[in-house]
Amino acid sequence: LHGKIANLPAHHVEVCVSTEGPGQLSVTGTVDEIMLFGPCLRLVSTLETEAGSNSFQIRDEVINLAGQPVELELLYHINLGRPFLEEGAVLVASAQEVAPRDTQAAEQIETWNLYQKPTAGYREQVYLLAMCSDEQNQTRVLLKNSAGNLGVSLKYDTHQLPCFALWKNTQAEADGYVTGLEPATNYPNFKSFEREQGRVVNLAPGESYRMEIEFALHAATTEIATVEADILRLQKNTPMKIHQQPQAKFSEREYCVYLKMRGTRWTASGGSTLSDA
Repeated sequence: LHGKIANLPAHHVEVCVSTEGPGQLSVTGTVDEIMLFGPCLRLVSTLETEAGSNSFQIRDEVINLAGQPVELELLYHINLGRPFLEEGAVLVASAQEVAPRDTQAAEQIETWNLYQKPTAGYREQVYLLAMCSDEQNQTRVLLKNSAGNLGVSLKYDTHQLPCFALWKNTQAEADGYVTGLEPATNYPNFKSFEREQGRVVNLAPGESYRMEIEFALHAATTEIATVEADILRLQKNTPMKIHQQPQAKFSEREYCVYLKMRGTRWTASGGSTLSDA
């Protein structure tokens, strides 16, 4: 959504239809972000579904076409509105830790996974999660409506996408009533800070990085209850730690602001600048 590659057209598109079994449909696009003295990255993105299914998969591969190492940061903006998002909607997730991105989000930390009705002048809130996963490194999140009879879920590998950001933007409908479920390789901070935390992917020449997300739509109370139970089982051996204030390992700058408000002196390693954004 915010990177150059998101605004570039695919130079090659391939559609595949298989009539074996229930039938498979897939679309693959190849997008290059290449420039002299700049990035040389190729994204090969495939969307696949089975005929009659309530789910689809996105499989992405990012390839370093350059002759030297390159850094990669990738965050999926999965933006959802009605009919899933409404007053009383809930995000169901199993997490080791939940932290507000900034002091503004900290004000509503007690309701970090609950949604309110469209509210004029609402200021966006962001919460950063470290997810729980199963033995295959799989985790799942679910956004369900207030009645619990309609929802959408995401399933993905936490080794591929170890970070998760929840964006809440429940302002007036006319201004964009939306929430973002955002699995990522890193948290949405300055690259210099993410690099210090070891969350920036490094690709050698010719090396690639693969990610896969499965999306599913749910339109029955029993089905949603089953998905929710599967998610909560991931939490059974790991208590969820909800931080009341921003944490240095999640969001450096805002934590500095928080400590300054408390009159505490804290020095960050490195020295991030705006040019690192």
